[in-house]
Amino acid sequence: MSYRLVVFLIAGGLLNMASFSLPAFSQVITIEEPVRVFCQSSGQLCSPMHSTTVTSEGVLQVRFIALARHFSSIRIHFFLDGTQTGTSDWLGYDGDPQGRPLETDTFDLGPVAPGSHEFAIQAEGAVGGCNSGNLTNWGGTLYLTVSEEPVQIRVSSWGRIKSTYR
Repeated sequence: MSYRLVVFLIAGGLLNMASFSLPAFSQVITIEEPVRVFCQSSGQLCSPMHSTTVTSEGVLQVRFIALARHFSSIRIHFFLDGTQTGTSDWLGYDGDPQGRPLETDTFDLGPVAPGSHEFAIQAEGAVGGCNSGNLTNWGGTLYLTVSEEPVQIRVSSWGRIKSTYR
């Protein structure tokens, strides 16, 4: 047996008997939430807002896809913990003569402090289609991408992988 092979076998055996941990990593997930709002306000800025509580360990990205069948252009105002953090470009509708998209860009609102946050969206309408100056309802799908609690990976002495939450 060669010297290199003996060293390799000894090192491999020692590594197999050792226990070590890999750096913790956060799992990133996307939550899909249907949105339907019937405006109780008059004018183009719809109230109430659609709101949800979201929990993240740092990552918070949002995207909205409007229903094709509402017949008013809208733009979406994004709020995090009561503060407006962004506004989308104008979104279209099925048959929109300007050909605007139904979907916002992805807005990166992170990093956020670990824990729960209040997230809200509010639609603003524009005259056109069936909107003659008053947005009456709107909807679509909200996508929230968040990070969950970090996972610690540990390789045990028998070569098994164990994961534990901190």
